Amino acid sequence: YVILNPNWITNAIYTIIFNKQDTVRNGLISQKEIFRILKSGTSRKVHRDIVYSWGDMTYILDVVRKFDLSYPVDRENEFFPMLCSENSTAVVQEYAARADTLEFHMKFDFLPNNVLHRLMVDCHRELDFDNVWLTGARFRQMDTGLSAVVKIEEKEKVLKLYVRSDNPLHATNTYLSVLVGSIDRICHELKLPPVKKRLVYKRGGKQTVFDYERLLKMYARKIKKEYSTV
Repeated sequence: YVILNPNWITNAIYTIIFNKQDTVRNGLISQKEIFRILKSGTSRKVHRDIVYSWGDMTYILDVVRKFDLSYPVDRENEFFPMLCSENSTAVVQEYAARADTLEFHMKFDFLPNNVLHRLMVDCHRELDFDNVWLTGARFRQMDTGLSAVVKIEEKEKVLKLYVRSDNPLHATNTYLSVLVGSIDRICHELKLPPVKKRLVYKRGGKQTVFDYERLLKMYARKIKKEYSTV
C-alpha cells in the first residue's frame, strides 16, 4: 500500500475508536465487528464518502499495531486500550491499602493516556483482562508471583504504580524496574519531557514521599540510609 490520502487512514482509526459498541468488553473487539463499524452507514465518521474493504481493514490494523495502539489477541480478536471502559475496578484499593505494596509515582508535565495504553500493548502477555480500564490496568507475572496496578491520576498528572510480590524469592523492586523502564522508553519515543519520580515509603499507617533521583544520587555516594520526616 501507498497511502496518497492521509484522511483514508485517519478516518478509519477515528471510526473504530469513537464508535464504542456493547459487544466490546475490556477493550476486546472482533475483526468482524471492526469491519461492520467501518462499513456501517450509521457509524460516526469524519469522512462518510470513504469506503473500506476487508483487505483495507487488515492493512489498517497493521498500521494501528505499528504505532502500538492495539495488538491481535488471536486470529479473530483485537485489543484496543482506547476502547476500554472508563470504570475502574476494586483492585486499585486492594493494592493501595496493603502495607507490603511498593508504591511509586511518576509526575508528568503532560500525561496522555497513550503512555499507559502503549504499556498495555507492550506488556500484553502480562495484562489481566478482568482488571483493565481506560486509565488503569493490572499486570501479572504468573511464574514469579509479581504483579502491579498502574493507573493514571488525571488531575495530578501522575502515573501511580503499586507493585507487590506473593513470592518471597522475587522482590517487588525487580518488577517495578521493568515497568518503569518500559514507561521511560515510551516517554522517550513520544518525546515527552523527563518525569519526576517519587518513591512512597509506608510504615505504621504513615507515609513519606521521597525524591527517587535524590535517593539514587545518595546511593551512588554510598549513603544507604535516609530518614522519614514523620
